[in-house]
Amino acid sequence: MSKQKIDVRRIKSGQPKPKKTWKDGPIAVTPNRFWAISVFFAIAFGSMAYNTVGTQMTGIDDANIFLTYAKNLSSFEGIVFNVGDEPVEGFTSMLWMLICSVLSLVTDRPEPVLFGLNILFVIITVAILQWFVQEQLSAKRESESGLDRGGLRYVRWCCSVIIFGWVFFSPKFMIWSTITLMDIGIWAMVLAVGSVCFARAVAVSAPTIQSDKMLIVSTILAVLVRPEGFLVAIVWWLCLGIARKRLASSDSESIASVAKIPLITLVVSVVILTAFRLIYFGHPVPNTFYAKVSGDWFGNIWNGLGYLRDFAMTQPWVIAFGLISLVYAIRFFMKVNGNLDNEERALKLSWGLIAVSAVVSMIPPVLTGGDHFHLARFFQPAWPLVVIPGIHLFHKYCTSPKFITEKPMRRIITTTLVLVAMFWVAQQPKWEQISRPQNRAEARERLKMAVEFTNAMHGRDIGAELSTRVGGELSVAAIRVGGLGLTYSGRVIDLMGLNNEQMAHAPGILEGDKNHAAFKPEVFWNQNPDLVEPKFIYLANESLIMDRLLPSADSFDDKALKGIIRSDEFLSKYTPIVWPTTENSHSDGFIAVWCRNDRLELLDGATVLLVK
Repeated sequence: MSKQKIDVRRIKSGQPKPKKTWKDGPIAVTPNRFWAISVFFAIAFGSMAYNTVGTQMTGIDDANIFLTYAKNLSSFEGIVFNVGDEPVEGFTSMLWMLICSVLSLVTDRPEPVLFGLNILFVIITVAILQWFVQEQLSAKRESESGLDRGGLRYVRWCCSVIIFGWVFFSPKFMIWSTITLMDIGIWAMVLAVGSVCFARAVAVSAPTIQSDKMLIVSTILAVLVRPEGFLVAIVWWLCLGIARKRLASSDSESIASVAKIPLITLVVSVVILTAFRLIYFGHPVPNTFYAKVSGDWFGNIWNGLGYLRDFAMTQPWVIAFGLISLVYAIRFFMKVNGNLDNEERALKLSWGLIAVSAVVSMIPPVLTGGDHFHLARFFQPAWPLVVIPGIHLFHKYCTSPKFITEKPMRRIITTTLVLVAMFWVAQQPKWEQISRPQNRAEARERLKMAVEFTNAMHGRDIGAELSTRVGGELSVAAIRVGGLGLTYSGRVIDLMGLNNEQMAHAPGILEGDKNHAAFKPEVFWNQNPDLVEPKFIYLANESLIMDRLLPSADSFDDKALKGIIRSDEFLSKYTPIVWPTTENSHSDGFIAVWCRNDRLELLDGATVLLVK
């Protein structure tokens, strides 16, 4: 009531309403606002990722492996790649496979829902990190900076802008975490949410199940979402124990006792999951480990360091922010300054725990030898987390009395805008290069990722065509089996061993291209497939078809199959054939495949090709 009287007096007296200038500062940074901004940017850049790929929503071929298991599990056939075969864990995320299975129960087209879920995971990832940053920025430091209320709001918004720019300006992160339909998005979310929950829990002096309930959830999700989640969960527990012990009033308590709830959760989760794997699959780790990870650890680390180098060369800012995270992580394990009060010590330990999580989550790709996919897949889950310690350093820089000059806001805003612009400019590839390529180099850059989606689409077309042609009676062996396995009604043999236990566990060292080195000729001849390496061909050109079916020496497919297709034994037992596609395919073209000689009569009407 009094406020209304004051306004009335001002109006009657003719006093103008005070004009708000930029010096008064922006609106406050609130959770609702950065949630809304996260939603807007995630949808906008998720749509850019979809349009950049330029294919139908099929995901990449590996995502179709998840969908194949999900289809079979939702049909109550078990966790199998081929109906009727023994169970095999040919995927790397139990949690993502279960989510795909639930969706396959309720819809025949889970792909759009999975894409929407991945967008949601990105939103949660960014928003939860924004919330943590705004909550943990030191109010004490801000009060001693000399900046007024408006200036401090500018600083906090600049911190948020840097996070938004870091995450959404990266086509690598947005493509891998959304439209691929892989487990990258959910792993990034679990990593971010779990790290934040453990970082916020360091100040809890008397932990209970109620106070640590999010730690329980985060630990279980980390163990289920990826094999490397086990390592991250151990690090979360260890860092929490160290932090709580340092903040405890008594030195008698151990690390295990102050963090016993997440420790018990971790042990129970790992025991249950490992026991299930041993009983159901017969092995303690996924079959993908045996098919992908070589026993040559020196070679793995050497290749992994090369994978890290390539990532840093295309994302140079990760070097700066990665080093900041590494420094914060090292300082976490050092003794905290005794002059700080308990609140400031807890804040410092919280930021350190985030840094340790960021650094540790980037170690497994190095230890296991990296990956063959374009755009550094395995580093993307850690991408949103890596920038957070740098945000803390930026805030310290902007609120330092040494930085406060005559026009501090201009310097802060200019620094932020230049930094965010450099995120866009310094990376390779940039959004515009892969969305609208202007030259051959940029077109090749786009093709490197687009081909992964094309492989999945063509695999689906081939599977549907073969089901129509032979009704699932013949076994089909291939390098890329995701889309093929999803639509073919018969048995699919994975020549790379991911979904083929006999191939993955055959004795011998994995030699060849990363993730494509498990092929063993003796296993191939033992399994004796009816059809081998089907291809989708657009043009009915016999020379072109034979170029696709008969790989040249030292080509990717030739190295993956150890040259078996060019061998005399193979050419004497298999014959190349081709036939036009029907309405089952997304595109008009031809299906070409090697057919075992004694099975040719089952493909009556197909054109037999000559091997020159």
